[in-house]
Amino acid sequence: MSEDVEQKPIAGAPPLDPPSADLARQYLDEADVVAHRREAHLDRRGMAVLRLWETLVLAVYLTVFMFAFGAAGGSTPVMLLFVAFFPWIQFCAELRASFGFQARGARDVRRYAWWAAIVIGAFLLALVLQMVWGGLPLWMRLAPGLLCILLLGPAAIGEIRQSTRAEPREPVAMPRSARFATIALGLLLASTLGIIALGDVLAAVIWALLPMLAVLTWVIGRQVSARLPELGALWRWPQWTSYGISSLLIIVFILLRVHGVQVPASAAITGAALIVLLFTGSAFLRGRDV
Repeated sequence: MSEDVEQKPIAGAPPLDPPSADLARQYLDEADVVAHRREAHLDRRGMAVLRLWETLVLAVYLTVFMFAFGAAGGSTPVMLLFVAFFPWIQFCAELRASFGFQARGARDVRRYAWWAAIVIGAFLLALVLQMVWGGLPLWMRLAPGLLCILLLGPAAIGEIRQSTRAEPREPVAMPRSARFATIALGLLLASTLGIIALGDVLAAVIWALLPMLAVLTWVIGRQVSARLPELGALWRWPQWTSYGISSLLIIVFILLRVHGVQVPASAAITGAALIVLLFTGSAFLRGRDV
């Protein structure tokens, strides 16, 4: 037996007898059983797909910032992107945890950290150039988002190809608290369209702080009470689709506003009604069994 695995005697106590060969073999067999049972509860395919979606969403938001920042209509409405983006970060964390996420190895962590630093660096450099020059060619505006996809996307696609799909979970009715929270989020996103159409700078700044405060309150509340639902883990495709469509509407309204296009009140009311309808309808559909 090597020195690394030899028993270290405890002061004042005799050393334990080493296990027999048969007992040691049983320990190893049981370890394999535990590892297999653990793999059965991990959804590596789901984690890889989520990573790909996170890459695409980040690329979209970087691109929107590049086209909205410094526009003639003012950059204040860009802050309202956080109304949709901050909940997305929290929901992804909850969904990732429900998949059984574990941190990657040190080598992978360093690799992703370098890639993320390159993407963020390119984004900040492009913003500085835009402030200095007052305008950038199309390819430079698209560069941060495309770089994000090119650096982070292939790794996620490779993980999807190598991973196996977990056992399917039967859809279940969402708890009442999750339904109320889903509808409340829909009302928040719907009201954001009205704030964009209003065009008031102070209202936009205050409204942009709401999701940060809501997420912070939500995280603290989860620590003291298990009654608060984890929407990211409970949602299925109908709820996520409602969230995606609502976020796209907010992005379109923001881009129109910052480029000097006056958003009609009728368009804001129609968009808000659509968001409320989507979230209210999906709130009463089944969710994931967690």
